[in-house]
Amino acid sequence: MVGEGTGNDGSTSMSFTSKSVGGEYNHLLTENEMPVHRHYEYIFVKGYPDWPVVDLDTYGAMIDFESSNYVTPNRSVHATTTNAFAHTEFAGGSTEHNNIQPYIVAYFWRRTA
Repeated sequence: MVGEGTGNDGSTSMSFTSKSVGGEYNHLLTENEMPVHRHYEYIFVKGYPDWPVVDLDTYGAMIDFESSNYVTPNRSVHATTTNAFAHTEFAGGSTEHNNIQPYIVAYFWRRTA
């Protein structure tokens, strides 16, 4: 519940009319509302038998540590990941977004005597 009236949080002035409702129970961020960020790219490296077993599918890329050649897809091999020294472009816009819980506006009063 929110009390009827006008208020200011120091940066934004807000007005609430009795019996109005607002806010969101769920809010799915748009890309522009997400913080600015980027993702680093990694590549699988086939190598030592004590490394974990990795399933390489048809969309993956893996380099054989010993031969420096690509590994044939659709196999299970001992491998690890390493930084490919590449990254995606920046995404996200860090814009403000609604973060208000669902509410209903009501009259409030305080008895003083």
